[in-house]
Amino acid sequence: MNSQLVIADAGPLIALARIEQLGLLRLLFDDVVMTETVQQEVLPPEDFIEKAGIRQAITAGWLTVVTDDNPEQYTAETLGYVDGLDPGETSSILCAEKLQSGRQTVVLLMDEAKGRAVARRLALEVTGTVG
Repeated sequence: MNSQLVIADAGPLIALARIEQLGLLRLLFDDVVMTETVQQEVLPPEDFIEKAGIRQAITAGWLTVVTDDNPEQYTAETLGYVDGLDPGETSSILCAEKLQSGRQTVVLLMDEAKGRAVARRLALEVTGTVG
């Protein structure tokens, strides 16, 4: 059986938490992860209402945090795309590339158009919050 792993960028996590539907990810995918860089974006020191839902998903164990490469070390030239991706988008794309294998379907959950375009050029499966 092919398991599905979703790598979530910050935008969709925040959007789903805002409408109290973060749990949909748990129903749709076998594993839901975010990179450490995305975790820093969705759990900043300052408070915002969506933060509680995201923290609860991590505490419950169904949203996990994976170690990522330091996205600041990568440039547009080394990755072959245009400038404009933030560190979270970059780390999510790199994580998806790294984890993609024949035994597991990796889906990148990202709303940013530039990031989605880069992911598609790298032959990664991409979906957005609405998808």
